[in-house]
Amino acid sequence: MDRVKSVTNFVDAILSRHASPSMISTYRGHGSVDYKLQPSIFRQMYMRENEHILLRELIAAHPDDFTGDTSALEMLVRMQHYSLPTRLLDVSMNPLVALYFACERVTKRVSTKRNGRSTRKTMEMDGHVVVLRVPKPRVRYFDSDTVSCLANLARLSWTYK
Repeated sequence: MDRVKSVTNFVDAILSRHASPSMISTYRGHGSVDYKLQPSIFRQMYMRENEHILLRELIAAHPDDFTGDTSALEMLVRMQHYSLPTRLLDVSMNPLVALYFACERVTKRVSTKRNGRSTRKTMEMDGHVVVLRVPKPRVRYFDSDTVSCLANLARLSWTYK
């Protein structure tokens, strides 16, 4: 999708996309085109190696908040709401929700030359909406064995993973 300047322009771009009955489209928005499409737990090795500890310490600190959780996926969703890194990647079926997150203000310090001298300035980054198209047969729901296995990996130590 090209650069958009208004909500109307964005909606027009979404509506003009070819829809396939064999595909599901989901959307992810983030405040910088530099962001990788990667769950937060995988962005730093330290977090990845200690995922199981982060989960256990959060549950130990807030046990009452987890009493109703019946699956590892529910625990990861709650963990994400505490702003801790998880193996989950937020996407939405609603492109306007993705646009909202793409409008988040993100700045970056960059080096520039000015009057022959090196200097650094703060630049505001462009947001980004990613469209993820998945064949319907590959879609897995919250109660599938695949989702359960992947979510339960968060409970294993790095050695066992």
